[in-house]
Parts: sequence; structure tokens; C-alpha cells
Amino acid sequence: VLIIGLTPPNTRDQTLKQNVEGLEFLNLGATVAKHADAIRGSDLVIILTQFTRDELADNLHFLNEFNQEFVVVFNAFDDARIALEKFSENTFIIGHDGVARGTSFERFTVQLDNGRIRDFSFSRKKVVCNEITPDSKLSSVMKTYRRKIDGVIHEKVGMSAQNLAVDNFAECALGNWVCDLMLRDSGAEMAITNSSGMRGGFATGEIDLEQIYRFFPFDNAWVCMKLSGSDLMALMERCYIRNQPIFQLSGGTIAVNREREKKVVSFNIQGQPLDLNREYLVVTNSFLAEGGDGYVEFLSGTERRYGPLIRNLLIDSLRSGAVLTGGIEGRILFGVVRDGKL
Repeated sequence: VLIIGLTPPNTRDQTLKQNVEGLEFLNLGATVAKHADAIRGSDLVIILTQFTRDELADNLHFLNEFNQEFVVVFNAFDDARIALEKFSENTFIIGHDGVARGTSFERFTVQLDNGRIRDFSFSRKKVVCNEITPDSKLSSVMKTYRRKIDGVIHEKVGMSAQNLAVDNFAECALGNWVCDLMLRDSGAEMAITNSSGMRGGFATGEIDLEQIYRFFPFDNAWVCMKLSGSDLMALMERCYIRNQPIFQLSGGTIAVNREREKKVVSFNIQGQPLDLNREYLVVTNSFLAEGGDGYVEFLSGTERRYGPLIRNLLIDSLRSGAVLTGGIEGRILFGVVRDGKL
């Protein structure tokens, strides 16, 4: 059995530069050609990839020149076509949930008969913590460190007046809170952060440090820069017309038509329509500022200033006595345009 890992070329635009420095990204055709001898010496070839099904469909013909059987496991995200599929005579493809983040195990079983796949099955099992037996040695090590941090991490820093949760695909009160603090601390005209940089939320009642770290787990600082109106519009179009986690905003509002002709209907900053020809003072997090998640337009930002960790802004705000509350303010609107209106 030969296992090949296949990373899409756009990975270089979706992570920090230092993570991919010196790496070469090959498409399926180039990868198959590079490993042709190893493929021909195998009975079964399993290809694990972050390519989507549609991206794979344009490349799977490279496998037809081989007699071997192939199983291609791709990233289905929220694609409804996640089930097992026989793509061609010698190729099976199956989608795995790329955003499950470890909440489930996926198992596929292949039965070979004289080098040919005779039976193939797939199942998914949700991870339930009480069904997992902890490793005793690892648990002992973790207890040592846990005792050291328990006295710190459970410090009560503030209160939440209501139940609040992150929404990756719509405006949310927690996203507004984070962006408002970034905007105020930096003095920018507009704040942008990615929804996927936040996790979970808060229940009504006390908030301790551990909850803040779980909510905002990444050590991202704010970065303030000058960015052109045209680059800002390109960022908005890249983010909001696709089915993916969106930006949360402060200092700006956006309306998007996601049906038929997908486009940004309106985009205002500080209450005024975006001017493509002027520069704006924009604050974002350090991950996005380096082009993370493929938002390369941020790399064009000039006159950069760097601020504190965003997580520390959240902690300081709560420690000052601010009670966490909020609602939806209409900063981000999705809909269908009819008679010139969203």
C-alpha cells in the first residue's frame, strides 16, 4: 500500500510565509509522475489531500494510465457530496469533513482481491470523551503542569450578561466586541478580524482567564496599516461571496448579494461609501496582516504599526469592569437584490 499526501498549491497563500518557505507544491499530475515507479510497485494507492472534489475532478485522469487501484480522500468541507463515490474504473473518492477539528474519526475499509478492490466501506464515529482511556504517563505529566497553572487560569476577570457564541458565517456580537476593541485601541478607521480565529463563546455569568484563552487561542496582535480602497474591495469580494468563514467588522458595513450575480452591493467605511482611489487606516490581526487564509491584499498595506496581543485587549476590557453584552447591528448583510434593493 502506497500513501501519498497532496497539498494544494494555494496553501502558500493561506498560511504565514515562514511556514512554507522553501517548499514546492505540485499538482496531482506532477505528483503522480514523480512517484510513478512507486505507484506501479503497489497494489493500492491512497491519496490524502486538501483539494476539493471539483479541483480533483480536473486532475484524476492522470490516474487512468495505471493499473493500480486508487482511493482518493479529499476535503469536503460542508460539501453535500461527502459520501463514497466510484469516480472511474480504478478510482474511488471519498470526502472527509475538513472542518470537524478532531470531533470525529473517519474509517474506510478496503478489501482487495488479486490487486483489485472488491469491497469498500466508509463510516464516521463522533468522538465521545468518556469512551477514551487517557494515557497514564501523559496524564501524570499534564497534572504536574495543571497544578501550576490552575491558580492563574481560573482568575475571574469579568462578567457576561448573556449567552454569546461565535458565528463563522454571519455577523455576531462577539466579533463586534473584538473588532470594536481593536478599532478603539489602534485609532484606525476600520477593524477586520477572521471569524475562524475565535472559538465557542461565553455563557451568562462569570468569565475566567481559561475561557478567554479558549475563545481567543491564537497569539495574534493587532496590526494597523494604510490600505487602498481597491485592495479593501478585493478583500471583501474574496471573503463574502464565497461559502466560508467571514470577516467580522467595526467601523464599516457591507451588504452582499450571494444569489445569481454574486457581488458586494454596498460597502461603507465610517458611514461613507468606499472610495477605491483613497487610502484607509485599517487594523487587523497579525495572521491576516501576513496574508493568512489567502487574503494576500493585506500584504500591500503600508506604514504598519504593531499593537498588543488582541487577547490582552479582551482581558483588560473585562478587568476594567466592562460587562460583555451585545447584539446584531446590521454591519454585515446578506440577501438577494430585487428592484435595486437588497
